[in-house]
Amino acid sequence: MSAPTNQYTVNYYPVNNSGYEMWSHYNGAQYQADMQKAKSLGFNTLRVFLAATAGIFDFSSPTTAELANLTDFYKRSKTVGIKLHLTLFDYWGSYGYISGSQTWIAAMFRALPDTANIAVIEIQNETRYALTTTYTGGFDSGWPAGVKQYSQVGQVAIVWAQSITGYIRSVAPGVPVTASTSYGTADLSAYLAAVKGTSAAPSWYDWHCYEASSSVPYSSLQTVVSIVGNPDMLYIGETGLTSEASGSQGTLQAQQAQSDYIQAVRWSCAQLGLPEPAPWILFDLNSSAQFSGGQSFGLFDTSGNVKLSGALYQATPPGTIVPAISLNGNMEGCQPDTNGNGLPVRWSLYKGNTDIQPVSAAIDTATTYQGSATVLLTGSGATSANDNPPALQSLPATLPVVIPGQVYTFSCAIKATGSYHSGGWPALEISWYGSSGNYISSTSGPPLTFTSTFARYSLNSTAPPASAYAALFVNVGYNSGKIWVGGAVWAGPS
Repeated sequence: MSAPTNQYTVNYYPVNNSGYEMWSHYNGAQYQADMQKAKSLGFNTLRVFLAATAGIFDFSSPTTAELANLTDFYKRSKTVGIKLHLTLFDYWGSYGYISGSQTWIAAMFRALPDTANIAVIEIQNETRYALTTTYTGGFDSGWPAGVKQYSQVGQVAIVWAQSITGYIRSVAPGVPVTASTSYGTADLSAYLAAVKGTSAAPSWYDWHCYEASSSVPYSSLQTVVSIVGNPDMLYIGETGLTSEASGSQGTLQAQQAQSDYIQAVRWSCAQLGLPEPAPWILFDLNSSAQFSGGQSFGLFDTSGNVKLSGALYQATPPGTIVPAISLNGNMEGCQPDTNGNGLPVRWSLYKGNTDIQPVSAAIDTATTYQGSATVLLTGSGATSANDNPPALQSLPATLPVVIPGQVYTFSCAIKATGSYHSGGWPALEISWYGSSGNYISSTSGPPLTFTSTFARYSLNSTAPPASAYAALFVNVGYNSGKIWVGGAVWAGPS
């Protein structure tokens, strides 16, 4: 089999009583309404977690009442017309108990009237197949005869996964089976090495993409595709970024960063031949036992209001062509930071490593460049020489794709009036980063001498080895006057 091309999944917990508490505080009517909300964004599959833990779905024999909740949930999903991605054995790690695992699985599937509405069965969420921590969970009679009772968690988990995959196929014939990994690629590599080409191999490999949350994830996904060896066998079952603001980031700026990250993953998947990825998660979550601090990864907030990430799916539903993220060169939109600075979408103020370098920004619709608004930068006259200069900074873009060794160009139109530094800090800069968000190097342009009319300035830089994306800066240190920036362009090799 291969990863599904028409399965459009969103991960799900309810806003309240999230995590495993959604089953101990079961609210079928609310969950059904939430399913409708997922469907309204174009999703046709809901990923839900069945925790093998006491009071939720007891291991190894869930109670009648616990199973009744699963039966009701399944029937409601059929009523809504949304399929289920069932993730088993959440919050559990007794991998040596294979007989007990089979007993638990059999009970869960007996609770379902059929399996027609199951899109895929996942044996567990993010199993640690490469974990070398000592395994202390014990073994039962189901452990395969002649197989060593291993001492490390990852070793035991691999034997468990091999056994459980075959058992699930026997009780739910015809339903795809998968297993997910995260935490880099070590677990994926260990699992793939153990099962690839065998009857225990999954229908496809599921990897959760949270790599380089501040950057473009293209290169990380490219690496995972190379590990699996075939994009048709890879599915991104979770991806996302919190929209919780940090530093001086405004609410809309934080939501934009979240939306851009999801868009970048969706775009990257399409470029690499992967199916539509599944966002984490439908709703922001209030505090619960499993998520004590809540979460802000949702497409909707805790009041049910759509966030910018949800609006992304309204504009480009799952299965439609997702546009690349390009530099917002026309300075469109307004997303203020917490200090009241007016900034266009995908632009922010850089205030040095200390985050205290002085600079202010406003969107100027009266002073335009080629008919578009510009950004007015002021207040940087008291720049400190002990830190990087303040600057107008871009967020990463997915186009052009960064290829190490190739030359890229950042250009923009700038003018200035009043008291500004005529030969010093004002300069363009391109900083390069790796796929994990690590800084690599920078190219700084020569000092700029501004005029009272717009002039274009350009800076070329060669992408260094292992670079994945660039941050672009218009440095404006030591300027007491007014500087306008517009018409920015970020271009790759022609």
